[in-house]
Amino acid sequence: MSKYSVIAPKKKADLRSHFGTTYKYINAKDIVLDVGCSTGYYARLLIEDKNCIVDGIEIDQKDRLEAQKHLRTVFDVNLDSKTWPEQLLK
Repeated sequence: MSKYSVIAPKKKADLRSHFGTTYKYINAKDIVLDVGCSTGYYARLLIEDKNCIVDGIEIDQKDRLEAQKHLRTVFDVNLDSKTWPEQLLK
């Protein structure tokens, strides 16, 4: 697991507070791209609280495998790379 999945808040109230800046701007049923989604802890909050559809980008393999259990799609993309998956370019 990445260092981000280890330090992530565990309680929903803590997640809402931690991500408050973006959380308040996301509406019910929005489609969201979670860049650096880690294990999908923020995406799960958006799915459960706001019924969002969430896709993610995560380069850590263990985190990505966990996130894939919850998000619609999780891409293995290094944003510094010169090539991205075709799905992200559409």
